[in-house]
Amino acid sequence: MSVLQLQSKNTKENGERGLLSIGREINTLVALSVNVLTSQSPDSTVVAGLSEALRGEQTLGAQIEHLQHNARLSPESAQVEQALLQLDRAKDHAVAIAKIVQGLSRGSSQRVLLDLPGMAGCVRYMLSTALEALVAEDQELVEMVALTQEQVEAFAKQLRERLQSWMAADQEAAAMLSVVRHLEHIAGCAVQITAPACQEAVQETRRIVPVKRSLCACPA
Repeated sequence: MSVLQLQSKNTKENGERGLLSIGREINTLVALSVNVLTSQSPDSTVVAGLSEALRGEQTLGAQIEHLQHNARLSPESAQVEQALLQLDRAKDHAVAIAKIVQGLSRGSSQRVLLDLPGMAGCVRYMLSTALEALVAEDQELVEMVALTQEQVEAFAKQLRERLQSWMAADQEAAAMLSVVRHLEHIAGCAVQITAPACQEAVQETRRIVPVKRSLCACPA
């Protein structure tokens, strides 16, 4: 293997590790936020962990910018650049959730937010699986992201209906609706990370049999 090939291989591997690491940090921020919001008496270490994770926003943004710079130098960077763009957006939505949670009081919302941990768990799974699918070039993982999006949409519908009916009685319901919307956006970012692979699968299928509609949940 030539020196150039070795450098390219190392750059690719470092980029892939960086993608997975950023995804984990975003998921940690989401998990801490939902834990604090849905706990009757959140553990002080969890609250402190959320504040610390939120303070790391700028560092996370710098990591994304660094990987974006390296991706532009790679001849095969289109999918990585797309993933980094979506991770940057997902990071912004996760930060927005954390800031909303820090501004809310806890106590009366647990009954209304029963489905929120389940929705957040699905969203976190989608993001991590989308990145794993990109790194491993695994079409089965791409399909799992699309299937999980359906569950996220079901959770979001239930939460939205419950919060809208509760809104007249509690002004914080509007803020909680925003949390649901931000989670939906993160799920959308995960779908967009897998979009190139999804489109390739559809194109390959069309070479074999004609299809009348998309075979996956990627947006048109």
